[in-house]
Amino acid sequence: MQEYGKMIENVEYSAKLKNELNLKDIVNVMALARSYNFANQKDSAYKYFNEAMDMIYKGKTMRKHIGFVGELLGFYVKRPNIERANLCYNTIKALPDINLKDNVYSAMASYHTNIVKKNDSAIHYFTKAFNIGRTPKKKQLYAKDLYNLYSEKGIMDSALVYAELYIKYTYIVDSTYKYQRAIDLQNDYMVKENERIETENKIRSAVYARNIFALILVLVILTTLTAVIFQRMKSKQAKLKGEIVELESE
Repeated sequence: MQEYGKMIENVEYSAKLKNELNLKDIVNVMALARSYNFANQKDSAYKYFNEAMDMIYKGKTMRKHIGFVGELLGFYVKRPNIERANLCYNTIKALPDINLKDNVYSAMASYHTNIVKKNDSAIHYFTKAFNIGRTPKKKQLYAKDLYNLYSEKGIMDSALVYAELYIKYTYIVDSTYKYQRAIDLQNDYMVKENERIETENKIRSAVYARNIFALILVLVILTTLTAVIFQRMKSKQAKLKGEIVELESE
């Protein structure tokens, strides 16, 4: 249910992006394509990834946007579109002096695994991706791919190495997730606790205000009654005094 909600959220976000972004900017087109892809709107994602690729190649900005080319390669390997995947891969290979990120090496490895079926080359690029991958989650995924490839080739010593690395990073990822989950729960508790305290303070303030109002009202009533009683006593005293004077004069 949570995943479905996330998908709907991404669909709505994609529509918002489409209306607000300048779609002549390659960065915006890629952002829109990613958003549709995350929302599992594959046809729309395909349309905008194609648009982004056409913009890159027509503008001859492959070197500048080599990261995008790698991202496009990964998408076309999964789609798949062999012609576009070949073009992206050959573009990356033609620029050997550029420092590539791990996701580009991963896309190149997937290209060899799924398109050209060359596991040795896939191992080469997944190893590069693993070595420069910065997050435990990425290292976990690359270690799993390398374990599978080495197992298929029957090179069990290397398969065992990456199996152990996969287990190691899986533990780290799970621990990190659990820690983050604990932090999220704690933050959620603090938000709710602060809301509860704020509500109690508002109720307390309202009760205090009502009590003060009631006290003032009682004081006003008592003051009024006291004034009335005093006035009546004063009138009676004056009347008695008048009657006494009248009797004495007789």
